Amino acid sequence: SDGSQPPVHVPVLLHETVAAFSRNLSEPSQPRHVVDGTAGFGGHSRALLQHFPDARLLCVDRDPEVLSIARANLAEFHGRVSFQVGSYADLGSHLEAAEFPAEVDGILVDLGANSFHFDAARRGFSVLNDGPLDMRFNQRDPEAMTAADAVNKLSEVQLTKIFRDYGEERLAKEFAKAIVREREERGKVFETTKDLRECIERIANM
Repeated sequence: SDGSQPPVHVPVLLHETVAAFSRNLSEPSQPRHVVDGTAGFGGHSRALLQHFPDARLLCVDRDPEVLSIARANLAEFHGRVSFQVGSYADLGSHLEAAEFPAEVDGILVDLGANSFHFDAARRGFSVLNDGPLDMRFNQRDPEAMTAADAVNKLSEVQLTKIFRDYGEERLAKEFAKAIVREREERGKVFETTKDLRECIERIANM
């Protein structure tokens, strides 16, 4: 992108998604209400809005930066689409805020991180490019813990649990022990993805 146009992501299984929704949305009736619980850049939402002209869509995403891109990408559907920053886990409150009915005609959730988060070094999701150790989906949330907060403050037991449960990492305990040792014995403060990567690599390559 040259900066003049919002990024566009081609979502996976697009045709299959539209086909799955066709069973509920194809018959003319009252306006249909659909939720895209992981809106991203709005690729799935665009396809649904194009294929089902009677549908109203609610786009939900935890990342306000990503949701602003979806808003730009879906500008032509103004009046048929609403946007809410947050998690699909809080869908009830989002439906109420958007004045959607409590029972909708379809919900789409595309699980997994947006590739945008890994490509943007400043977001701190990837160790391929050095950036701040952040990893928050919503960087505007003052209560959200950054990855740096976690790595610098959590105990060895807590870090082990994170690596084991969320990363399915067989060296979870070794990684956690190394991080805590760096903090306590060497006064290390982990600030960047490079800081964390170098510590992990030393253990992984032993």
